[in-house]
Amino acid sequence: MLLGFVVRIWLAFLEGALLATDSMPMIGAARVAGASDEAYEVLDRVRRAKAAELTGKETINVDILVDNKLVASKEVPISSLVSPKPNISMTEQKDADRFMTTLQKTQSGSTPPNIQVTPGSNGTSIKDVGFE
Repeated sequence: MLLGFVVRIWLAFLEGALLATDSMPMIGAARVAGASDEAYEVLDRVRRAKAAELTGKETINVDILVDNKLVASKEVPISSLVSPKPNISMTEQKDADRFMTTLQKTQSGSTPPNIQVTPGSNGTSIKDVGFE
C-alpha cells in the first residue's frame, strides 16, 4: 500500500514536470542568485515547502517568528529552509492524502498561507526531506 502512495506522488510530480516551461527551474537548483545566506527552520507546514520544491518553485512566502512573535513576512529561497524531521509521514492513508492534496494545490498555482519559520539551520534541507 505504501508503494502505491509513492507511485502516486511520483506520477503527480512527473505530471507537473511535464507542464513545466523552459523558465521553470530544475529540481535541486542552486540558491537563487543574490539571495542571502540566511537559513530558516520550518516550524509549521513542511508539506507545503516540500510540495513547492517538488513543483520546481525556487521561493516561498514565510512568516518569520522569534520567541513566538511575528517579526517579518517575506519571500525566501526554498533552499534556505530546513525541516525539523527528515521525512514526511506517509504511514497512513490520511497522511498520503494530505500530502497529495497539498501537492495538487501547489501544482495548480494555489497560494497557500505563509510557512512559519524561525532563524536557524538545524534540520534537514527541504530538498533532502523524504517520505516514510
